[in-house]
Amino acid sequence: ETIKLHFAGPKNSEQTINWYLLSGGHKLSESSEPVTIGSESDLLNPNLVQLSYGDAEVNEADKILKEVELTINTNHTAYPELTVIAMVNSQNSSLTDSHKFKVGYCTEHQVGLQLSTLKSQPRGKVDMTVESEEGSLCGLSLVDKSVDLLGNENKVT
Repeated sequence: ETIKLHFAGPKNSEQTINWYLLSGGHKLSESSEPVTIGSESDLLNPNLVQLSYGDAEVNEADKILKEVELTINTNHTAYPELTVIAMVNSQNSSLTDSHKFKVGYCTEHQVGLQLSTLKSQPRGKVDMTVESEEGSLCGLSLVDKSVDLLGNENKVT
């Protein structure tokens, strides 16, 4: 996955963006990305800028707008929400920006499930095949929909 980060800095300068991935109050990973700011802007819309650094004396015309793509690796530990915090240190201050992303449910191990048929008559035969990596723990339950016809007070949703 890649995340685009937009920021502004003085022409022909260099900066390092430090970023952190958090989920459930735990740090999953951290990394840094060196960025060289040239003399031409990557962005035409200054309203997209999320971080801006440099001396207060730097003329706005001398600031360059940059777009940086951060490559992040996510896995099951990021579920259900991932927070990305980007940080730039400039002189005696730190500039930060954060974004939250919803992460789809996934498991640590790949689990495959195959049914011999997707539809069946009541009491019909259905073969189920489960495949997973060695050491995986899997819990499965298949219930014929006809069980619910008369109402099922024990149903878990």
